[in-house]
Parts: sequence; C-alpha cells; structure tokens
Amino acid sequence: MVKACSNIEAEILVIDNNSTDGSREFFANRFSQVQFIWQQENAGFAKANNEALKLAKGKRFCS
Repeated sequence: MVKACSNIEAEILVIDNNSTDGSREFFANRFSQVQFIWQQENAGFAKANNEALKLAKGKRFCS
C-alpha cells in the first residue's frame, strides 16, 4: 500500500473515464495495490464516483 495508508486499512480505487493518453498502459502494471476501473466511455466525474462507490468496501469515501 502507499505510504499515506501505511497505518490504516484502506483501498484505493481509480476510475479512468476512457482516456486516450496511454494512461492504461502506463499505470496498469505499476501499482498492484490500486484497483483500476477502465471505463469504455467518459460518462463524467459524478458517474465515475458512483461506480467507485458501488465497488468500494469501506465505510468512508473521498474523491
């Protein structure tokens, strides 16, 4: 886990809204502790947050 989460139980979810800048190729295998969700379309920031909320297991959420 990343340093910011070293003393707490946490999960990190990152939603990519179908970016075309090579983000998926760059990040996919670099951060094994991060759960990436690769969207097929850019539905917007709010919908992406809602997708993360559906997958999150914790009690608190910040974006």
